[in-house]
Amino acid sequence: MDINLPDGSGLDFCVGLRSAGHTTPILMLTANDTELDMVTGLESGADDYVTKPFSLAVLRARVDALLRRGSYQNAARPDGFLFDFDAQRFEKDGQVVELSKTEARLLWLLFVHKGQTLTREQLLERIKEGHVFRKLNDKGKVLIEYAPLETAWVPVVGENYMYIYCLWVAGSFKGKGHGKALLQYCIEDAKSRGKSGVCVISSKKKSPFLSDRKFMQANGFLTVDTLSGNYELLALSFDGTQPSFTDSAKKQSIQSKELTIYYGFQCPYIPNCIEQVKAHCEANDIPLTLIAVDTVDKAKSLPGVFNNWAVYYGGKFETVHMLNEGYLKKLLAQKST
Repeated sequence: MDINLPDGSGLDFCVGLRSAGHTTPILMLTANDTELDMVTGLESGADDYVTKPFSLAVLRARVDALLRRGSYQNAARPDGFLFDFDAQRFEKDGQVVELSKTEARLLWLLFVHKGQTLTREQLLERIKEGHVFRKLNDKGKVLIEYAPLETAWVPVVGENYMYIYCLWVAGSFKGKGHGKALLQYCIEDAKSRGKSGVCVISSKKKSPFLSDRKFMQANGFLTVDTLSGNYELLALSFDGTQPSFTDSAKKQSIQSKELTIYYGFQCPYIPNCIEQVKAHCEANDIPLTLIAVDTVDKAKSLPGVFNNWAVYYGGKFETVHMLNEGYLKKLLAQKST
């Protein structure tokens, strides 16, 4: 779908499709190539975003990837099944299936990591983490994910806190109080478990894939630690204690000078981003190192800020923004000037 349609906006059309319940994968193909354009396209309901000019081989690979994975939202009702994780209700062909808490947890892990291979050890480790995934709307990107800080895959430490991985309200669902409702759910859950508070990574400058600083501050969160590059750790403390970034995270640098990406397994967009980056680097002979952050220990010892994704180039931290081909081209072009 193009953004600039002859009879209207592709963004509005995309929002309309999602609002009407359509979950067909949508790939934006457009000349609008700024970071804001890409974020707006994805928040409007697109599953991928390709900027012109583009490689036909890469475009074909990205379409194939979308078709392989199918729509993330469709995964809630695949092939006659119903997975309602909020209500803990599971059905097959309209018949209720009773699952234990552990069985439901395993099903959720497989659901959010669709298309990825998880080892037995990874499954066992994630079950113990106490990760919470809450969704307010089955067809829209209206969700929150959080976990106890001790088991959260981020370079942040503290005692007895909850850490928010993702608070996402996109497209036509914005401005309706969903974000506040999701955040309040997390806060009340933390209090009911006797936690010391809730924390989240943000940025002084609005940054995609990080919670909005002004929104969090308006809900009582305060800056308790900082990193270079305008990154901040925000916290809502219930007892006066505070979490902090790890000492290793304050380096914001690595020894290798080549393009290096640390990536986790939390976000469903990550596999597609990895495919795009690999395809572009292989086609253009760009040295690339991909480092999977697949344990809590690895996450806690990372050399910089991280919330599922971190990019380094020339030995320096660049961004937590997930790279598609267009954004990668722009980053490399900036570094070559």
